[in-house]
Amino acid sequence: MTIMTVKSDEARIRMRDILDETVAGREVVIQRYDKPVAVVVPYELWKALKIADAFTEAKQILAKIKRKESQWVGSDEMMQAMLDKRNERLAREQAADVDAKL
Repeated sequence: MTIMTVKSDEARIRMRDILDETVAGREVVIQRYDKPVAVVVPYELWKALKIADAFTEAKQILAKIKRKESQWVGSDEMMQAMLDKRNERLAREQAADVDAKL
């Protein structure tokens, strides 16, 4: 798989091309001052990465429980904790998006 790299000023001009690349399954690295700052990836890949992240977090929690570093909680409590974490992460991402637009 080839990875396309574009400078940030070029990315603004070529956004439609960048989206076409990601729809075709390719990743696009966006650079600012010759350093990579962002990657545009296909939505399904992004979703899979988020699921993998949640799975890794759940495995870490279970490991703590097994080591008796944490108490067992019910599935409803676990689900609420995961949703809270997700909402916190989304709020941080949205705040970063707003900051980036300013």
